[in-house]
Amino acid sequence: MHNDINVDINQFTFDPSANGVVNRETGTKHSLTPTEYQVMTFLCEHPNQVFNKQQLACAGGLEPIMSDSAVVKAVFTLRKYLDDHDAIIIETIPRKGYRLNIEMPDTSFKPRHSHLLQFCFVPSIVIALLASIAIMHKYIWFDVPQAPNLDKQILTLSNEQTLTLHWLPYPAHAAPIKRQVQQRLMQRLSTCEPMIWNHVYLTFSADAQVFNLSLVGKTPLQEMVVKNIKNSDFSAQPLFLSPNWIDEVNLCE
Repeated sequence: MHNDINVDINQFTFDPSANGVVNRETGTKHSLTPTEYQVMTFLCEHPNQVFNKQQLACAGGLEPIMSDSAVVKAVFTLRKYLDDHDAIIIETIPRKGYRLNIEMPDTSFKPRHSHLLQFCFVPSIVIALLASIAIMHKYIWFDVPQAPNLDKQILTLSNEQTLTLHWLPYPAHAAPIKRQVQQRLMQRLSTCEPMIWNHVYLTFSADAQVFNLSLVGKTPLQEMVVKNIKNSDFSAQPLFLSPNWIDEVNLCE
């Protein structure tokens, strides 16, 4: 259950019910993204305690609901909203994590999942390791996957070459950007002469802010080649494969 109790931090107030941080002196409000809200809520529920990125990514649950990079981005943005330029309010503890340094006189603001904190770190690593092994086993170590894909397409590019596109599981809220990402990728691969890739595997992170791309193919000498790319985009309307990114990353080799 979410807490609806406001938390005052200097001249700012974190209002969970309104999903925002308000400057009480100027009336300025900053609306929070889902990741910023999760990080802020969790830190407010556990003030003056140190949590690493993996624990913040779990937000009190057993499995991560965002990437480590999303946590770092959320902390950066929250500091900006709180005028915390010296990282005093949300302090970085070297090699340990982050700590929210505030007083919480209202004891009714209690953690939602405090009994789960001790279990968050290890399961997140185990889950990530098992997922990586499963993906490598099914989609990289063998030319033909042994298990069915949720979304598999055989496409013919404008250069008359064909490849098999595999969309691995991704969060539902990433669906609106799937089509445009796929279109940009296919347009770029169509310019490859020759194109060595036979299979392309795509997916988004749980928070839809990281795009993962794996290309599998063979050289003219029939040697297997694998290229893995991870691209982050924390904007409100992420592009992932922007023109600048396309120019900087060589997708043909």
